[in-house]
Amino acid sequence: MSITKWISSLFQKLEPESVDAKDAGLDARQESVKTEVASTLEDAVAGLSPEQRMFWDYASRITQVLNESLNISNSSKNPETKVSRLELAKLKLNELVELINVHPYIKLTNIDDVRKTIENLTEKYVSVGYFAATEGADQGYQQDVWKQWNVPMMDMTKGFRFTATLQLRTPLRVISRHMEYHEGLTDPPRIAHTQWEGCWLPVLKTWAEQGIEGLPEIPDNGYVASSVGPLENHGVDFQKFLVALRTIVESNQSIEARRDAIEGGFISGQWRDFCILLGGHEDIKNRFFPMFIHTINGIPSSVLLDLQNRGLTTPKKLAQESDESLLSIKGIGPAKLKAIRLAAESATNQNAEFLDLVRH
Repeated sequence: MSITKWISSLFQKLEPESVDAKDAGLDARQESVKTEVASTLEDAVAGLSPEQRMFWDYASRITQVLNESLNISNSSKNPETKVSRLELAKLKLNELVELINVHPYIKLTNIDDVRKTIENLTEKYVSVGYFAATEGADQGYQQDVWKQWNVPMMDMTKGFRFTATLQLRTPLRVISRHMEYHEGLTDPPRIAHTQWEGCWLPVLKTWAEQGIEGLPEIPDNGYVASSVGPLENHGVDFQKFLVALRTIVESNQSIEARRDAIEGGFISGQWRDFCILLGGHEDIKNRFFPMFIHTINGIPSSVLLDLQNRGLTTPKKLAQESDESLLSIKGIGPAKLKAIRLAAESATNQNAEFLDLVRH
């Protein structure tokens, strides 16, 4: 059996395993990337070149962290832990993909399943409010996570590069420092406040820098994950889009002015394609500045449209409307009426038609 084929067999698909997640009311299913250790492991690995063995070990460590992170995210009862471990799994999957792209003798047969599982868990965590509950909290995250598993790589490492999470929710203070480089092995500066925002990753020395002559340098395709899919060149173009967008949404302008700026600046021009991939400028505006009535739990779209047509779009206007009038709207019963009343009473700004959900 060839070395390439044998290493491919180390990474096999594992059948989905149901995970109990009753705390979130979820029926989460976990896909796991796992190495199958054969009885000939030592002999087979011994047949690799030192360089191949190094990167195989590296991929195995990433895989281990990825699996552990998904397991902990699924099993934990703590929302902060569930979110932080899921975000760490995303980072490790991204790193694993980058490694595989330049080392074809390492293959994964179920990487698409793992990516889909992460996407599904993300959507479910968003739907139950886990991200909203943890985004603003400083979880005491220390950016020396690499020390937990990269110690064997230290003699080959020349510095660290910060990789930000390329998503709409990533704050400007973080996204603007994507791809920042820190020379040497001293602790890099703290950028991310929580694990999901991003992390420092090791930058390996070239073969020449390690004193190894005659070997071709490893190409860096710079593939990264993002909210618009895999990107080349470390996602730098998308990062510029996110910086431009976050500069607008984090400004001190009124909500109306910021909504207008998003529509005027992203509906056409250089950011048009990214805007389309994210659902269009209306979806982007509503992620940051949704209409108040759209944030009321359990109200169907037909009712929201009726309320909007009647001009009942602020907490004050809803509070002034009689029970009889609201109950006359098709789709509003006692339970929906109670939800509307509660939302209107608890609103901070009684005259706000739109809410500001931007987190810095």
